[in-house]
Amino acid sequence: MINSLKIHIFFFTIFFSIFYIETISIGGIKIAILWKLVLIGIIILYILNSKDSFQKKFIFWGYLYSLKNFVNASSFTYFISALTEVIKSAFIPLLAHFFILLQKNKNLNLYKILLTISIYIILSTIPFLLGIIQPLAKGYDLSLFGIEAYGFVGIFQMAHGAAVTIAFAIIILIYEFERNPSKKFKIIYLFLILLGLWVEIQTYARTGFAITFVAGSYLLFINKSIKYYLKISIPLVILCIGAYSYYLSSKVLQMRIEGTNKYLIQSKTKADLGSGRFKFQTHAIENWSSSDIDVIFIGLGIEIAKDMMEEDVGLRIYAHNGFIDILQFNGLIGVFIYGMFLLYMIIFILSNRSSPYFRLNVALLLAYLVAMFFQGEHFFLADVILALGLALLVKKDNYEINKNNEL
Repeated sequence: MINSLKIHIFFFTIFFSIFYIETISIGGIKIAILWKLVLIGIIILYILNSKDSFQKKFIFWGYLYSLKNFVNASSFTYFISALTEVIKSAFIPLLAHFFILLQKNKNLNLYKILLTISIYIILSTIPFLLGIIQPLAKGYDLSLFGIEAYGFVGIFQMAHGAAVTIAFAIIILIYEFERNPSKKFKIIYLFLILLGLWVEIQTYARTGFAITFVAGSYLLFINKSIKYYLKISIPLVILCIGAYSYYLSSKVLQMRIEGTNKYLIQSKTKADLGSGRFKFQTHAIENWSSSDIDVIFIGLGIEIAKDMMEEDVGLRIYAHNGFIDILQFNGLIGVFIYGMFLLYMIIFILSNRSSPYFRLNVALLLAYLVAMFFQGEHFFLADVILALGLALLVKKDNYEINKNNEL
């Protein structure tokens, strides 16, 4: 037990340190980019040198969509930006491919790795909550709601990155809480889940709320017995009352949930709701559809799309919807390729109904779709969690819980 704790302290320290310093730049390049480039290089070398060229169709289409970012109206002028999008888009297929091969060749306990990463994500918030250390990046600007402060960001660089990553970690912990028979570990996981929910609220990023609600509801309420519903009814009512009471006591949270701020309190138009999402998405579609025919097929690319958005709304931003961003960035060709990636990923999950990790992967799929619908950005640790979940479907007996299993 003591040796195991020492090992976890060592790896957690490395985990925390790497992600904490990601915003620091060396020679004008962020550490976040540098270490991930090294990691990607190692993964690619491992895949190329692997004796087993095993590959699923969703991985192939994922690679193809990633490379598609090299072919759009922006990529010919802004190569570095295009390369960045290629790398970010490649994370899910590349990591899934790597984990599948790693499991087949090394027979690693991927579920334990997945659970450990999720626990580390939640534990990483504690030093910031206690005021022991300050984040190097700023969270959501709460001055919009009349408070001179920032929302929680921790080691995650940005508010939405924190919210989405924590939400994915919570999903894993809910799954483990349900399936682990040990009361001792259930108490630990419940504490981590509640801590994660509290921190998620402090990010004030609604995408995280939506992910946790949708994916968490699937794990907790779908395909359950009447006895189960009766068992959780009282704790659930207590949790809902507590959450609603906090909501009523926090004007900032109320305004954030309702999509208003101190400048838009009197607004009643749809365009002003949801942080302007409706307006951003409408302009994104209009900018793409009004382009030349070749651009309609290959897309505007991220730089030109953001330039056009700045002309329209005064902000150089995305559409805040991953599916619409795919359309405007990579056109009809990109939509088709991404659609095939998503279709084959869904087929891959549904074809493994007998796996003990089927429900987990459905929850992760729902989390991914919600994140795409409300945000669309790629967040590395969330992609790692999804990729690990997909890899678990390949070998059904990779991990079974033991009553004496330790963290």
